[in-house]
Amino acid sequence: CDELVAAVTSSADVDTAKPKPDIIEIALNRAGVTADQAVFVGDAIWDAEACSRAKLSCIGVLSGGVSACELHDAGATQVFENAEKLLA
Repeated sequence: CDELVAAVTSSADVDTAKPKPDIIEIALNRAGVTADQAVFVGDAIWDAEACSRAKLSCIGVLSGGVSACELHDAGATQVFENAEKLLA
């Protein structure tokens, strides 16, 4: 899927990873988009919390061992059972 990926980042790019929004802000900058032009797909509470702090919409997927309720409470706008359901 390399042709689909515009930019990458990792925890090595920041001092403190999620739930701080730093890594998300770096990803947005590298992709050349604003939070209004992007959406984050994550499977952890930390993902949703970091997105909320970065003012970025987060969609949750239930592959990270947490419940839909926990993802919603952390800030996910929608939660899907798996990637296949998200794609559909």
